[in-house]
Amino acid sequence: MKLLSERKLSEVLQMLPDIFTLQPTTDYQALISHSASELSRKTSLRTNSQMSKAYKHAESMISHVRKP
Repeated sequence: MKLLSERKLSEVLQMLPDIFTLQPTTDYQALISHSASELSRKTSLRTNSQMSKAYKHAESMISHVRKP
């Protein structure tokens, strides 16, 4: 990931609540686990993936707004 200026990072972070919501999943088999640590790892990976997508979307929205 490229480094962002503080201002751009601040803009991206301010947009995240507007565009990022955790979507419930109906794929409960994907979360079934035999241990708490495995379940924690799976949910963390899923959340990280969603946050990454939201961040990229917010960053692209900001770049579209600034273009003349």
